[in-house]
Amino acid sequence: MAKSFGFVLSAALAVVLVAGCAPADPAGQPTYSCTPEVGGTPYPCYKVQRDELNKLDALYAEAEAVYRTQAAEDERISRAGGVDEATPVMLETLSGTALTQTLDFYRSLKRDRIHMEGGAYQVVWIKRQPEKLKPGMAVAIQVCVDPGAARIVQAGSRDESVDPNVSNLQLATDQGVLKIAQADGDSVRSC
Repeated sequence: MAKSFGFVLSAALAVVLVAGCAPADPAGQPTYSCTPEVGGTPYPCYKVQRDELNKLDALYAEAEAVYRTQAAEDERISRAGGVDEATPVMLETLSGTALTQTLDFYRSLKRDRIHMEGGAYQVVWIKRQPEKLKPGMAVAIQVCVDPGAARIVQAGSRDESVDPNVSNLQLATDQGVLKIAQADGDSVRSC
């Protein structure tokens, strides 16, 4: 009996000693500076919080890169007058309803012999939208693109100017790759 009591006492002492090596109490003073996800005034935070914000920053940077790649492809396809099948860039940057709707739009351009001339797409701003993130999505952003003096041209019709556009994008991971999965947008007077 004394032997087992000594073992329990030794085990309890070992737990106390190991606990003394634990990281500092989270109630201690934060030593890092964090900026809110949507911008604003930096605030004191702990390393764990800073690491999480760094991961979010990387995710938003990846989302912006995906969007800019798709925007360049959109401009190229719009100038070419559409496509019948998804391009490799579309397959790299789009999935779900965003891929289906975009391909349907490009097919209609080709069918109706519509193309874009003049101007050049300019991404005016990209905003983080964590409050609009939908279930199953990784990140939400809102973008505004100004097409400059671009015009829509269709044989037998009057040319039409292209308005700036604000789009709300939901990005999800598809087979380990971040892609635009849902998109909706509206024409606006200016960005």
